[in-house]
Amino acid sequence: MPNGFYGSQEQWQRLEQAFLEWEEIFDRFARAKTVQVIRNAHGWPSRSLEWIHQSIQRKIEVVANDVPSETFNVWTYAWKDVGDKRFSKVTSVGTNLSKATLAKRLTDILDEAWAQVNAWSDNDLSSVTDIKLPNR
Repeated sequence: MPNGFYGSQEQWQRLEQAFLEWEEIFDRFARAKTVQVIRNAHGWPSRSLEWIHQSIQRKIEVVANDVPSETFNVWTYAWKDVGDKRFSKVTSVGTNLSKATLAKRLTDILDEAWAQVNAWSDNDLSSVTDIKLPNR
């Protein structure tokens, strides 16, 4: 995902509009699961849900693709830091999904992603990098 939007204000509004239309779906899902909705992480049109389950950090992210395609990707993430190592898993729930597809299926997609990412255990995570923790 790019770190910061570089298109025009009109392009931003067009991509963000879909998320504004789906806002109640994200908010309802977050309330039901007792998680927080994160909006436009890294300055890019997106919505994420993040939580910790069984000492693993988990995330569902719906992110707008670059204009002019105006499609969306849905990702699930899980990660855990153990000592100086980060273990993680990332999978795609859907790529290049149209606004119409998400409008029809967003709740089902979020449910599917939730079940998938919450089913992962420590054994499903792979070592991806060494991390430098403060004060070490």
